[in-house]
Amino acid sequence: MKLLYISPEFPENFQNFVIKLYEAGVEVYAVGSNDFYSMSEKVRTSIKYYINTNLENYNDLKNAIHYMMTICKIDKFDYVESHNEHWLYVESKINEDFNIPGIKPNTLGMWKKKSIMKDMFKANGLTHAKGRLVGDLQDAIKLAQELRYPVILKPDIGVGACGIKKIKSQVELEQNFEKMEKPFLMEECLKGTLVTYDGLTDKTGKIIYDSSFVYNETGVLDYLSGNDPACYIRKDLPTDLVKMGQKLVKVFKIERKFFHIEFFDHNGVYTPVEVNSRPPGGHIIDMMNYGLEGDLYKAWADMIADKKVTFQNRKYLCGYFGRQNKNYKSTPDDLYKKYGKEMITYFVPPALYWETMGKHIYIFKSEVEGTILNIIKDGLETI
Repeated sequence: MKLLYISPEFPENFQNFVIKLYEAGVEVYAVGSNDFYSMSEKVRTSIKYYINTNLENYNDLKNAIHYMMTICKIDKFDYVESHNEHWLYVESKINEDFNIPGIKPNTLGMWKKKSIMKDMFKANGLTHAKGRLVGDLQDAIKLAQELRYPVILKPDIGVGACGIKKIKSQVELEQNFEKMEKPFLMEECLKGTLVTYDGLTDKTGKIIYDSSFVYNETGVLDYLSGNDPACYIRKDLPTDLVKMGQKLVKVFKIERKFFHIEFFDHNGVYTPVEVNSRPPGGHIIDMMNYGLEGDLYKAWADMIADKKVTFQNRKYLCGYFGRQNKNYKSTPDDLYKKYGKEMITYFVPPALYWETMGKHIYIFKSEVEGTILNIIKDGLETI
């Protein structure tokens, strides 16, 4: 089996996918923007052939793939993968141009455009945030009056919280209107806790692993306003959340992929926000692994290689918080003295993640939800 991997170098923890593919017996070919020797020796030895090219220029990338196939005498790749939403369109174009199974450009909209996701929620009888696309200022003002402030502005295509704004007045709307790429989505501001349904499907779309995490605020949008981020992976998943998540995985035809679906939880009533056919970002897969005492990188690779994938029950809840540069009551030493048994790791993430994940990240686990919540409270309490 031959798999073409897009951008194996970033993020760093996703390099484990390449390593586990190699260990599963899959031939890994890769294209990326970084020098081959910038990656670890273990990753390099897991890749059969690598080309450094401009991934943002599809013609350059297409030529690089043709060259690779010629040099390596490859008739056809079995799969293409990136695990990164930024490269989904590139992945779909490669699938189309090289006749590879997977998502194609003409069906990519449901995985990329928030307006299409909203239409699909409605078509399948699911409650969703009121709102629609707008491109004209007067129309935007009218819709905001109908929805009532505050309202949420979102790029129709965007990754995570990038470009999302919470608007509290017409003055703010007029100030931000020109900054938004048109048309953009305007929605009512929903109340509730942001929760997720995450997991992995096999090649038929069957869910072989699922999980859920809970944010401490209303999500990444609040972090962009200066609040410290925190969330935790649950051990037990609410039945209604699982049912709705399973339905959305089927509706959005997510096969041989990770998925990351966001909901607002308002007293046990779940309203879908968006559906992503990728792993949750940053270190969340590692947190899932800590909770499982398992290896989702290996599970995905084994699934691709048609090997049996099994999981044990979740053993722990796993939490994280990210500190900025505030005056906190507890020092790192204080936290490790009090919660040494629960603490797993502390690290400084790449600067790219500081705004949404914090500059100083702590990860911890426990079998008791109350302990997780206490660690978050103590870790983020300021003087």
